[in-house]
Amino acid sequence: MPLQLDLRHYETVVAITELGTMTAAAELLHSSQSALSHRLAEAERRLGTALFERGPRRRLLPTRAGLMVHQAAGRALADLERTEHLLLAEQRTVTATVRIAVGSYDCYHWFPAFLRDVRAHHPTIDLQLVVIDDQPSAHLATGSADLVIAPGTTEGIFDTQPLFLDELVLCVSPQHRLAGRRSVEATDLTDEFYLTYNPRPAPGFEFDRFIGPAATYPRTVTVVEQT
Repeated sequence: MPLQLDLRHYETVVAITELGTMTAAAELLHSSQSALSHRLAEAERRLGTALFERGPRRRLLPTRAGLMVHQAAGRALADLERTEHLLLAEQRTVTATVRIAVGSYDCYHWFPAFLRDVRAHHPTIDLQLVVIDDQPSAHLATGSADLVIAPGTTEGIFDTQPLFLDELVLCVSPQHRLAGRRSVEATDLTDEFYLTYNPRPAPGFEFDRFIGPAATYPRTVTVVEQT
């Protein structure tokens, strides 16, 4: 259902409720008393109910409906005012937005400290985290991410910078035959029942770096999507 009142109607109800007279509300809203009276009458006509009634000394007292409108409008107008102040402040200070994505794993423990450091040394840069899948190159190409931290190599013409070595770790039961090994080969998994969270080979992960190059696969692969 579309709204029956517009922003000026709500501003009128808030001003009259808080100031008590049409004259004071008109002065606050930089409007004539006549225009404000017409606006209030239009709001009451659209809602089909009275929003104010005459009280002592010609003060306007909100009815039950008027109080409901005032409470809702007060919250909404305050939120709108805060949003405008934030946007205006950002226009004066923020000159660039950088969208950072982390590929494959939701590991963001480093972000709070990194964000504080960037704000301290580069206050004109606004950092945003975005969610991507296991194909970082596509998001870089479309511009949905400006920078991606991800394993593997990118497809296309992008600048890359190695950050660290991300070791692949095989998790097994303490009683498993491979539990005592310091390292394993892909051939060691040929007869194993293998669980993986990724339903397809992803750049930088086990099928791309370990199992695929060896051209040998576990006997059974089951996808468990949530680690």
